[in-house]
Formats: sequence, C-alpha cells, structure tokens
Amino acid sequence: MIEKQLPGLSRYRFRSDGEVISYQGVEPRPLIGGLDKDGYRKFVLIDDMGGRRYVRRASLICAAFHGPRPKGREVRHLDGVRQNDAPSNVVWSTHKENCGDKLGHGTAQRGVVNGNAKITEEQARMVKGLLRNGLTARETATISGVTRANVYNIKYGKTWFWL
Repeated sequence: MIEKQLPGLSRYRFRSDGEVISYQGVEPRPLIGGLDKDGYRKFVLIDDMGGRRYVRRASLICAAFHGPRPKGREVRHLDGVRQNDAPSNVVWSTHKENCGDKLGHGTAQRGVVNGNAKITEEQARMVKGLLRNGLTARETATISGVTRANVYNIKYGKTWFWL
C-alpha cells in the first residue's frame, strides 16, 4: 500500500487504494466523509494553516498520485464509478473527455432518462419519420401530439439527435 502526502495537508495521507487517512489524534484512522449532491465522496479537511477545505476525495487522490490539477482539467473516473477513487481509476482530463465517457458508461442523461424530457423515444422516432416523409412541422406536431417547439428541436438536432 502506497501512501502519499499533499502540500498544505500534512495531517493526511492519501493511499493507493483510494482511501484518505487522518493522522490527527492518537492513531491514524480512515476518513469516511459523506457524499455530495452528485454522489462523489467528499471531506472537510483542516489544512496546515488551520483553515477548512471542502474537497472531493477523487481530487485529492488524483493530485497525490498524478500531480497538481492542470488548468482547465477535472477528475475523470475511467470506469464511471463515482466512488472508485483508486489512483489507477482517476486521471486529470478535459470536460469534453469526461462527458464523452458517459455514453460508454451508460450514465448519459439523455432521452427519457433526462429529467427535462417532454416526450418519449417512441414519439421522437415518429416525429423523425414524419419529417423524413416530407410533412411540415405543423402537420407533424398535430399527428404526433408533440408541440411544434419539440418538432423543431428534433428537426434541427437540438434534441433526440442520436436516434
């Protein structure tokens, strides 16, 4: 098991299994922390100056094992599991690369899985078919029971573009 330190956080060690160990108190102990609104493990750590730092475990592990965060980069979980913060699973990455992983991991919020979806996949397919057959947006909306705004969004690839 490899343990590393980060500058300014000398009370803590960051392990190769993705755990954070606190060296405050009598004996070292693993920190549990909590989950943030997005499902990532987070902690409130006390830095060497006595200030509080609210941080995600993945960022700490990535910094400890892969160096400081490069400008414009974020943590990317290679397997898509938000709580697997092992150094072999987290890397610094662009937002575009990180979002691209969502399709492969099956975690993309698109289609009916998206909380903002107004129509079903079946309706979207119907709209695409009607448009392909030369119907106008107005006719397509009337036949499919979908608003004209949704028809235009589908027609111009703003929504349901992957169908």
